[in-house]
This record gives sequence, C-alpha cells and structure tokens, in this order.
Amino acid sequence: MQFGLLEILRLVGSLVLFLFGMRMMSEALQKAAGHGMRNILRKMTKNHFTGIVSGFFLTALIQSSSASTVMFISFVNAGLLSFTESISLIIGANIGTTITSWLVAILGFKFDIVMLCLPLIAVSFPFIFSKKNKWRTWGEVIVGFSLLFLALDFLKAAVPDINNNPHLLEFLSNYQMEGLGSILIFVLAGFILTLIIQSSSATLALIVVMCGEGWIGFELGVAMVIGVNIGTTITANIAALIANRDARKSAMAHSIFNVFGAIIAVVFFSQIVSLSDWFTIKIDSKSALENTAAIPMGLAVFHTMFNVISALLFAWFIEGFAKSFNKIYPSQQTKRGLRYINTGLLATSELSLLQARKEILNFGSQSRQMFNLAKRAFHSSDKADIEALFNSIETQENAMDEHEIEIAKYLSKVSENDLSLNSAKQVRSLMKINDNIESIADDAYNMGRLIHRKSEQRIWFTPELRQSVNEMFSLLDQAFSLMLANLQNALRSKEIQLDEAYEIEHEINSVRNFLKQENIQNINKKEYRYQAGVMFLDLVSISETMADHLINISESLKD
Repeated sequence: MQFGLLEILRLVGSLVLFLFGMRMMSEALQKAAGHGMRNILRKMTKNHFTGIVSGFFLTALIQSSSASTVMFISFVNAGLLSFTESISLIIGANIGTTITSWLVAILGFKFDIVMLCLPLIAVSFPFIFSKKNKWRTWGEVIVGFSLLFLALDFLKAAVPDINNNPHLLEFLSNYQMEGLGSILIFVLAGFILTLIIQSSSATLALIVVMCGEGWIGFELGVAMVIGVNIGTTITANIAALIANRDARKSAMAHSIFNVFGAIIAVVFFSQIVSLSDWFTIKIDSKSALENTAAIPMGLAVFHTMFNVISALLFAWFIEGFAKSFNKIYPSQQTKRGLRYINTGLLATSELSLLQARKEILNFGSQSRQMFNLAKRAFHSSDKADIEALFNSIETQENAMDEHEIEIAKYLSKVSENDLSLNSAKQVRSLMKINDNIESIADDAYNMGRLIHRKSEQRIWFTPELRQSVNEMFSLLDQAFSLMLANLQNALRSKEIQLDEAYEIEHEINSVRNFLKQENIQNINKKEYRYQAGVMFLDLVSISETMADHLINISESLKD
C-alpha cells in the first residue's frame, strides 16, 4: 500500500471524525444523563475495588481497552467522573482487555462492534431533530458513540495494511533472544505496531501469527505484548487532545500506569516468562517455550498475568498517585485566582455548570472567612490588631468583587451555548447566588469598617451590648453553616435544608426587632453613650441584611 497525499488525507479525516465523535458524545452525555448517569458512575466507582471491577466488565463487554478508556476519558471530560475515579476504571480496563487475548488464543475472533455503528446512526439520527431536549440529546449521544467507533475502524483502514500482510514483518526473524537489547527492540516493535494498527487485539493476533510461523520465539512475543500494552494508551491520549485538563490527566495516568507495568515486566522478564510457561503447561499440557502450538495460550496467560499483577501493585496507591499527580499537574486556574473555572475554555455547557457550582461554593466559603475576620476584630482590644484585620478584610473584599465579575462573565458565556431547560434554570439561580455572595462580602466589609471606626473613635460597648452582638453573630454562624451545607448539597444532588434556614432567619429578625426597641430605651435611660447606641444598631442592621442574603442563596438553590 503506497502512502501518498490521498492516504494522508484519509488518515487525517479519520482522526478528525474520531475527535468529532468523542466531542459530540462527551457534550451530549452530560446533557442527556444528568444526575442519573452521575449517580450510576458514582456507584460504579464508590471505592477502588468496584471501580476496577466495573472497568473490567465494561472492557470485556465491548472488547476494546482503547474504546473503553476513551469512554472513561469522555466521562471525565463531561464532568461525570473525577480524575481519581477514572484511574480505577482504567486499571480495570487493562485487565478487561485480556479477555480479548483469550478469545484470540482460543477462538481466533472477537465481536466487531463497528457492525452496529451505521444501524445505530440510522435509528438515532432522526431524534437529533426532535423538539424534546431529552430525545435530541440522547440522539446526539448515540450518534457520537457510533461515530467514535466508526472512526476507529477508519483509522485502522487508513494506516498501512500490515495486519493483512504479516510477511512484511518477516525481517524480525533475523533478531534472536540475546538479552536486554533484544527485549527492548521487540517492546518497541509491539508499541509501534499498536500505534500504527490502532488495535491491541489486532496486534496480538499478528504476534500470534509471527510466533506460529516461527519468525520469533515465545520470549520475544512476550516482549512485543509488553509494547502493545504501552501502544494501546495512544488512542486515549489522542481523544484527550480536545478534552479538559482532568481528562488529559486521566489519559496521561493511563500511559504512566502501563509504562510502569512494562518497566516491572522488563526488569523481571525471565521470571515472568518462566511463570507464564508454567501456567500454560498447567492449562494446556504444553510448554510455550518448546511447542509453537502452545504460544497463543502462553501469550494469553502472560497478558493476563502481566495486567493483573500491575493492577494489584498499583491499586494500593491510587489515592497517593492521584494526589502526587495533582501536585505535579495541577488544575488550571484563571488569572483572577479562581480555583475551578477556566474562562478560556468551555469544554461542555454542563461541565461548565459543574465547575461553576464548585466555584460558587468556594466563593461562599470566602465570604464566611471575611465575616470571621470581622468577628475577630470585634473581639480584639488591640488597636494595631484591629487595623491589620480591617486591612485584610478590605483586601479580600476587592478580590471578592473581581471574583464576582469573573464568575458572572463565565456564567454569561455558558448561557450563550445550547442549554437544556434545567441547565438554563441553573444559570439563572447561580447568577442570583453569585450576586448575593458578593453582597455578603460587602456586608462583612461594612461590618469591619464600622468596628475599625469604633476602635479609632474609642467608643466603648457595655458588656450587655457585647453580649447582644455575640448573640447575633452566633445566629449568623448557624446561617452561614446552613448556607454552605446547602451549596454542598446542591453540588451532590441532595435535598436543600430550607425549613431550618427559614427558622434561623426568622430568629435573627426577631432578635433584631427586640434589640432595636431595647436600644432606644437604653439610650433614653443613658445606659451608654448615644454614639455607642448608633454603632450598635448599625452592627445589628448589617447582621440582619447579611442574614437576608444568606436565606436568598438557599431559596435560589431550592428554585
């Protein structure tokens, strides 16, 4: 097969179709699945064991570790899986792909899912034009899924046809098993073949043919299988090129995991080959090292043992690996210091909303930090300390103003995209919440400024006044805790605690009304100076306004 301009364009076109299918499925998945898909995947990955088992069965079902890993990458890109959750699925996928090795060894064939792609497109394409969002988005999911697998098939057809011309590899018979150098050469050969063919199963079948023809022995076949395991990660990394940062991290983690396993296999090569041959003799009564007919079984045994041992070694360190990887390759932050949203890239509208909800939760936590600074200033009697605390509040208030603008811009960008009805409602609610949190920051600043002025003017509060302010602050603490808990509940699709929030808000209003009346009486009785009474009343009023914004947030979450 000559490789001219037309063949290059076919290869590029296949790659573009693959990326388009991956993006279409990723974007549609979140819109169509909503909390249902997220809950299913959360159950599948509730711990590392269930994640590995789920990855195994999914890969065994579709008979392609490349395809299943690409699916996991798309789930991460759609915000349905976290980076850490995807690692256990990918480990399971590596074990699941060994089922294909056994089918090749025993039956010599595997199920071709590409046969279903065109019928799936024919059936689902009309749904894309449905007026109902649910049918339209599920149609996009199925069409994207089908294009993904169809493009994989096109990619295989677009590369040089080594698969059907194994004699092109006959030159490898000139190499013999002569130590580490030969092992590394054949590891590289397995990697390059898988990179070209884009199918670990097809490459494994080729290796079986090469061993059967006597071009290479069992040991060099094992070395090539090690290379195949590294090469099979390339497809997921190609898919991750258009994905978000966490999805790219998952693809890189897959590569690191397989390279790590390959290094262990090369270091203990002789022992693993001997152990594989021992199991082969137990299963098939023949030695793969001495009998060519036993090589397919021997390679299947090695492939399984290699991936299972790698998984067992790696499974214990998933959490540590994820934390280390996050430090080396941290989530991208915006110029303004936002933690979760990236205003330069909107991967999918639904994913953007997930990131925005996380950012809003972080924004709410920062508003509470400002309130805590104001409380510290109120309880301090040191003028320099109060000055420093007020300066911190002022600095943080300026940052909060910038954050509010950035989040609002981000949500405006999201609203420009094609959103489901539920997502459009979320954008409106998040806009309201964002505005209310910024208002809370303003209230905390006004509170800090008032306390700072009280210190500057040396206005003294009686113990009774201080106790009343502390009572109001205590109620605000409860209101803040409920607000943040409700933001967390919304993020996890749990029920919003609105009744309790209303109770605290009503209590704050009642305390405010009582203190206002009491304050007038005490001023008339000259229990304390008029200026102290005015400042006290201002503090109470600011606290009550802050409580109003807190209840507004919970109400917006309920809506």
